[in-house]
Amino acid sequence: MGLIGKIKKKIKDIYSSDDISEKEYERYLELYNSGDDDGMNMEEVFWSDWDTTDDSQEPDEEYLEWKKQHQTLENINLSHFSEPDMIEYIRGQCEVMEGATRHIDEVMVEYNNITEHFKDIELFENAPDVLKQQIAYLAEKVDNLTVDRRIVKSGEAKLSNNAYHRMETYEEEIPKMIEYIASEEEYYDALKHDLRMLEGEQMSLRMEARSLKKRQINIRQSCIIMLACFAIVYCVFLVATIASENQMNILVFFIVTVIGAAMALGSFALMRYTRREVAVTEIKLNKATNLLNKTKIKFVNTSNVLDYEYTKFRVNDADELSRKYQCYIEMKAEQQEILRMTSILNEAENDLLVKLDKLGMNDSLVWLSQAKALYNHNEMVEIRHDLSVGRQKIREQIEYNEKRIQSSKNNIKRIMDKYPQYMKATMEILDEFERRNSRK
Repeated sequence: MGLIGKIKKKIKDIYSSDDISEKEYERYLELYNSGDDDGMNMEEVFWSDWDTTDDSQEPDEEYLEWKKQHQTLENINLSHFSEPDMIEYIRGQCEVMEGATRHIDEVMVEYNNITEHFKDIELFENAPDVLKQQIAYLAEKVDNLTVDRRIVKSGEAKLSNNAYHRMETYEEEIPKMIEYIASEEEYYDALKHDLRMLEGEQMSLRMEARSLKKRQINIRQSCIIMLACFAIVYCVFLVATIASENQMNILVFFIVTVIGAAMALGSFALMRYTRREVAVTEIKLNKATNLLNKTKIKFVNTSNVLDYEYTKFRVNDADELSRKYQCYIEMKAEQQEILRMTSILNEAENDLLVKLDKLGMNDSLVWLSQAKALYNHNEMVEIRHDLSVGRQKIREQIEYNEKRIQSSKNNIKRIMDKYPQYMKATMEILDEFERRNSRK
């Protein structure tokens, strides 16, 4: 049963049970528990050869502030929504769930890769001492040959060893990632601009709504005072007319009556017009809030993706990644001049891969660019730390989107509880989304 199907089942049971909580993370618990980092003492990490020019990059403060500011969505008042508005809102909640589910599926691919890497580390650390020593010896040989081959070339190194290894690890995906991160940054800036515009519009509508409500109160008070004064004048003229048979007094009484009726009708029309303006402004405000919430969800997901990619490549933006990758390409081209050393290195790498394959590792090739970790405990701790940080960021993305899914479910249940007349329309929308998702 798909996500939409589960929601439909919940709606069918909506009046027999108020408990709509679902343990959305059950399918992730096994992944969460795998590759556990318990017992890893980070104080053991040797920071003396930490490359501050490469790995100490911090995300932009404005970016972090915007991310934090737009984590929380605002409540929407549906009381003034018409039927088309309500249907559009329900459809929007389904789109939120669809997008959140798709985002979870996407990040779970990277999560599984990290988990497999953790399993490979555990296989190495639990290997027999003899095999472990052989692997460490070959890994050190591979690492030394790699460094020697790079040192042979003339000229100053454009990248540190850590940065070079990182570019080497993700060499195949970096060109696409540069374009991807650049597009995400452009999208992030557009979303940030939209958020500013929508927040400004929301504030303007709130001020307009307060002004209209205040005007409504003033008009009501003015009408009460005016009607009270008119009642007094009317009574005076009524007494004077009854006491006197003068036709002029009767005519004046008739004119006063007509004027009073006109004033009453005018006051009623003005109050009704003001009430309508208040209702229209409330609808506009809630629509703006709904659009603002949807934009916030996109903003948070985009900022989470950028945050993860920045951490993964240790950069602050796509331009920096492009510069580092260009430096890496140049350094790699220079190394073509020392191909005579390649055969020795290849032999050592093949020997290392044979030993790693004996352990049953999922991906032995990745250790060729992380060979130092196989003989240097501090380097292995650092890799575990980086993987743990990356996995935590993915968990945060999953948690955020699971909350969005649960919130949308609760919003649909709330509509069914409060507005049962939309039950049929809601089921049709859910059927539409279920059919669309079943084709993917």
